[in-house]
Amino acid sequence: MLFSSKNLSLFAAFIILCLPGGNAFAPSFTRALPLRASSAASCVRMRAPGIFSLKASAEEKSTKTKTLFERIGGEAALDAAVNSFYDRLVVDAELAKFFEGADVKALRGHQKAFMRIAFTGIPEDLDVANLMLTKHARLFEMGLNGDSFDATAGHLVGSLQDLDVPEDLIGEVVAIVGPLRAVFEQGAAAAKK
Repeated sequence: MLFSSKNLSLFAAFIILCLPGGNAFAPSFTRALPLRASSAASCVRMRAPGIFSLKASAEEKSTKTKTLFERIGGEAALDAAVNSFYDRLVVDAELAKFFEGADVKALRGHQKAFMRIAFTGIPEDLDVANLMLTKHARLFEMGLNGDSFDATAGHLVGSLQDLDVPEDLIGEVVAIVGPLRAVFEQGAAAAKK
């Protein structure tokens, strides 16, 4: 397993912060994502037609020791990804209401900082679910829910694809983000009470 459940949750929490007060992504969002290849295939390397190996080459082992942040391309790639991601979010008809009156420039800065941490290391004392629920309470009352998560996740994946991030790395991002859809569903349900 490349990422612990803690890593998966943290990244999603950081993505959640892309909307004013926060935001996120989900497992069922994969039905709406235009993924070009199966990320599951990246777990096994094809050595020859029809022959698969679980052994990693020295180059693959070296790549695995690098952080996701480094493998994606570092600071420049993170800047480009967040900028593309926000460019998509603020014009999405379903998500635009969550950005009304927000300082989008500040949100982009926060998102970059959070994604940098999520792709490199996660503080032991961070309660991601609680952070998401607290920071997004107003947005849940405005209608933020699992469908919002799905739309946001689709924009993240689309941004990464537009920037030619390799599918296996996009798969790692999806694995990190997907499990947090449940928090959006929880927040939306609590807002209805």
